[in-house]
Amino acid sequence: MKGHQPKSDRSFFSLRSLDTDAYWAITLENFMPTMVSAPPSGLEEQLKTTPGTYVEGWLNCTTGSADLILCQDGQEDRVLLDSAQDLHSFRFVATGHALTLTIRKDAATQAELRITKVVTPEDQGTGTTGQECAAPISPRLQKVVQGHVSVATFWQDVMSVGTPMIEPDPEGCADHRLVTFLWRGKARNVRLVGGPAPDHVWMQRLTGTDVWFASFRVPLDLRLSYRLAPDVPDINASPRENRLALLAVAQADPMNRTPLFPHVNDPFAQWSLHDLRGQTRAAKQVLGRVSRDVTEHRIADPMLKSGRRIWLHRPTGFIPGAPGNVLQILFDGATYLHQLGLPCRIEQQVQDGCLPPIATVFVDAVSPHRRAEDLGCDDQFTQMLTGKILPFAYDWFGQDFDASRVVVAGSSFGGLAAAYTALVRPKQIGNFISLSGSFWWAPPGWEAISPYMASLPVDPGLRAVLTAGSYERARHEGDVGILESTAALAARLRAQGAGVQTRTYAGGHDYAIWAPALIEALETLFGPGARNNRRTGG
Repeated sequence: MKGHQPKSDRSFFSLRSLDTDAYWAITLENFMPTMVSAPPSGLEEQLKTTPGTYVEGWLNCTTGSADLILCQDGQEDRVLLDSAQDLHSFRFVATGHALTLTIRKDAATQAELRITKVVTPEDQGTGTTGQECAAPISPRLQKVVQGHVSVATFWQDVMSVGTPMIEPDPEGCADHRLVTFLWRGKARNVRLVGGPAPDHVWMQRLTGTDVWFASFRVPLDLRLSYRLAPDVPDINASPRENRLALLAVAQADPMNRTPLFPHVNDPFAQWSLHDLRGQTRAAKQVLGRVSRDVTEHRIADPMLKSGRRIWLHRPTGFIPGAPGNVLQILFDGATYLHQLGLPCRIEQQVQDGCLPPIATVFVDAVSPHRRAEDLGCDDQFTQMLTGKILPFAYDWFGQDFDASRVVVAGSSFGGLAAAYTALVRPKQIGNFISLSGSFWWAPPGWEAISPYMASLPVDPGLRAVLTAGSYERARHEGDVGILESTAALAARLRAQGAGVQTRTYAGGHDYAIWAPALIEALETLFGPGARNNRRTGG
């Protein structure tokens, strides 16, 4: 075998490209960053590491896309990255002694991988240790503490119905419940990610048991998706880096029976759903029936060598030129299309007479880095959207849409971009939907007290729906939360004559809210009860 021979005390990873029989070795010696490209040939190396080691890195696909697969002790463990374009980071904690990282790509894809951080168990800090609790608020947990119910029986009962555990409201209100999130097993700590709180919550351990829990009094209409992160590593880094380290272990609740994404099997890529009233589950009944009229295209983009992916959905009953047709432009398109099945949701609403035929352009976010750049009120991206993607959609759907029948929509940074695009291009786009829009954002150098978005001129013919979650308040004194900034922007738009509807949902920053909220917003703007807002526009 050519090349250097690893010493016995080295840990190293192997990369494999499935279009060849080649391997690439990444040596993690003295925990120094290491980078390799995916060439047409390479070396095969044995691979060893220590269970509990924290590993962080990135994969950069300058052309095409690739998957990054983690195998531990000869078994495929998880998909770290799926169809990754551009620059994506990854994190994981080793559970085995022999690890393999596999790059799965086609021959045209150029991929480069870099390991940026390796922290062995010996070099990790003590971190947060879970607190024990002998006085839980949950009546069912109280019975365990009192010895009336054994731990084994408790878990048997929980497994029979699934999690989270639902009990009557301790204050006796009919429109509230006590919800308890649970984790079973030996762990140093467990953190609830996405729970009914402004921040992630450290769970407590029921004294003398393997029961980890976090209880909340919540409204009956709460909708949220959540994950559980056991043994969150302390990587002895900055507060932000330590916070992000929980992504290495965050996973779906193994006892929850309602996943957010119906077709995702990897627990590390899945979220668990809580929805007492079944609103999200009712919407998901139409999922699985894939719309046949969804096509993928690539639009020339100066920032991307491979171009920008978009998907176009033509709904049932769409007749080119019909005056009732609507064109929707939706950011974070891959998630709404492939994971949340939005075309099926729209098809159902059209068939039920709740919506007119809505043709949708799903715009790919590409990568976290590209997404932050594009959706942060970027004029170059806005020009590409209105100068290239819109005309392409007009041609494909066979109709030039009036601005009053065009809506741009998005969540989080996508909500920010939706508002910005409609405000600066009112002659082409007359409506926007912002779901938990990141209106705290401002360009470098912005020092005014008022939000940046409030400084933009407003066309009085604009119509908008803005939503936020009840848990999206500012976490720290002096900060501006999404809930507050959404209300401020809505007030500004109304003062300038725009038609604005707002809604606050019981929940947080969450696709469990955004997917059904998007349908409700479309009904508000274009459903049978919406007022006729047609106006002239180019």
